[in-house]
Amino acid sequence: KGAEADTSFYIKNAAKVRGVKDFDVNLTIPPEVVVEIDTSNESWDKFEIYAALNIEEIWRCDGTDFQIYRLVEGKYETVEKSVSLPLISGELLTEFLQISYEKDQTSMLKEFRERLREIK
Repeated sequence: KGAEADTSFYIKNAAKVRGVKDFDVNLTIPPEVVVEIDTSNESWDKFEIYAALNIEEIWRCDGTDFQIYRLVEGKYETVEKSVSLPLISGELLTEFLQISYEKDQTSMLKEFRERLREIK
């Protein structure tokens, strides 16, 4: 089985995979975070596959809200904040998703960075 996320991120292992062009799933470290945007297709069936691949977090957006899931003992549990990026919460991602519908990308990203500085 396999699954392809909408996007994924290496955080603590970024230096280990930087520059790698050919990934071998048997040898390569999995990303810490995958993002699933479920506006046309549901990703629930991928959760079991991601767990088998030892993906630490899933950020799932249904087009309106973001939820963050953390792998705990082989199953995903909803968590308030990302463990990989502790300044990020589902609530914050949801808020800025809504802002992205109202503002241009540059303005939204500037506001997002400012908010992260405040949280820090």
